[in-house]
Amino acid sequence: MSYDLYVNYPCDDEDKIKDIVENAGLDIPTRIALLAGALPKNTKEKARMGGRQHGGYKSLIFDIDPAQTPYTRETITNEKQRLERLEIWRPALPDFTVLPLYSTFLQFQFTLASPYMSRDDEVFHICDNPVRKEKVFKVPLMAGSAWKGNLRWTATRLMVFQWEKEHDVAKMAESRFRLALLFGDEKGEGENQGLAHYLDNLEPEEEAKEAARLYREKLCQYFSISDGIVPNYAGCLYCYPTFFDRISLEVINPHDRMTRAGKQPIYFESVPVGATGIFSLLYIPWNRVTEAEARMDLTLVLEAVCEMMLIYGFSAKKSSGFGEAEDEVKGQITTIADQKLITRLSTLKEVANHVQWK
Repeated sequence: MSYDLYVNYPCDDEDKIKDIVENAGLDIPTRIALLAGALPKNTKEKARMGGRQHGGYKSLIFDIDPAQTPYTRETITNEKQRLERLEIWRPALPDFTVLPLYSTFLQFQFTLASPYMSRDDEVFHICDNPVRKEKVFKVPLMAGSAWKGNLRWTATRLMVFQWEKEHDVAKMAESRFRLALLFGDEKGEGENQGLAHYLDNLEPEEEAKEAARLYREKLCQYFSISDGIVPNYAGCLYCYPTFFDRISLEVINPHDRMTRAGKQPIYFESVPVGATGIFSLLYIPWNRVTEAEARMDLTLVLEAVCEMMLIYGFSAKKSSGFGEAEDEVKGQITTIADQKLITRLSTLKEVANHVQWK
């Protein structure tokens, strides 16, 4: 005998929507998934926003106090406890005795100063823009790859700003080389597209081309390459996923330019202001580096983390101010021989000068 959840819980009229929303025998992520079965336009809007006599999807995920949404209280709170027991919510310290010298672990808890938004890959959902969630535990998530991508974007912007001020060819080549070792090969390396193409064609063009040539010479020398083809490599930085302890809903309501009346509201799931998460990053210099090079790498990374968190953001729509963190944090930078406390992101770069590995 087969069993199909969507067949057993149809969502094609107001009474059935009410039955699903108020069904305490189903967990909230399942109830939200079932509401996606409301396909007719009128029914879908009632499933999304609720009717006069009952709530809909919005009642499960939104509250004036984001800490009191049913999804936060019943799902995230319970799953957070499981993730903590599994040492996934707050990743455990690595075993430095098996890691190369100068390996460094950065971890801190931060608080959102503006909402965080992302896009889940769930294609069948009552909300057109669900926030990304962990597949099993259904907790809002920012993947490690997303952290690394945002961090590289920020570090690249800082490097380009420095280039625009100084136009120092040697410094640009060295900075680009250090970034490549930290974050991995550039997208479009060897092709006329992506990050490599952008950096190769900065202004002034002649100096930028020379910096690009020196950069590739450094890579070829480093990897002992004679044919000029750089292999794919991941870099020295490993970012862990971050789980957030709250969820809410944002609404964008486009207006008609003539009448200034709202059209069709657009709903976005979000992680609201005041939610907390844990940022974790591991630096493993798998290549042979000196202490000076390791400190240079750490300084670069910490500056990029600070700028990303406080200024540029790490969320979808970050250019509109989404995905920024408060300055005050709780964490530490740990090595095999040392541990430095972190209380503010704005002083993060200064800590790099005092980290000890021996």
